[in-house]
Amino acid sequence: MTIVDRLVADLALGRIRSVAFVVPSDVSMTLPLYEVAIATARRGWKLGLEDVRYWFVTPEPQPLLSFGSGLSLWASRRLEPEGITFIGSTYPDVRRGVVLLDPQGGCIQVDRVVSLRHPDARDVRPAPRARRRARQPLIATGAHT
Repeated sequence: MTIVDRLVADLALGRIRSVAFVVPSDVSMTLPLYEVAIATARRGWKLGLEDVRYWFVTPEPQPLLSFGSGLSLWASRRLEPEGITFIGSTYPDVRRGVVLLDPQGGCIQVDRVVSLRHPDARDVRPAPRARRRARQPLIATGAHT
């Protein structure tokens, strides 16, 4: 079972209603997380899950900008139609289901956080298949409600 399968199953069963896809400040290869975010949201829509909230939080000022403006524009055009709110130019800090936004201030409360790496390894579940495909392991924290 992939990380997308797990997320969609939890969404379909009503265990979670919000997901933040979070890029830590020291991670440079973010494409795998974009793929997971878009695939999760798209499958959620196909199942008729309309009341789910998705966020993509990253230090990048624009999606995938390190790959050039063309791919960045392409990624931006994929996030919004899938209902994924992009929050860029931020250095997120995750604490028990709360994503703190720095330097903007404020926070997002979510039921699940998916990240390329998480600072507190005691509170995470690895995603074996996703880990094999990506250089940076994808992990999801447990549900926080």
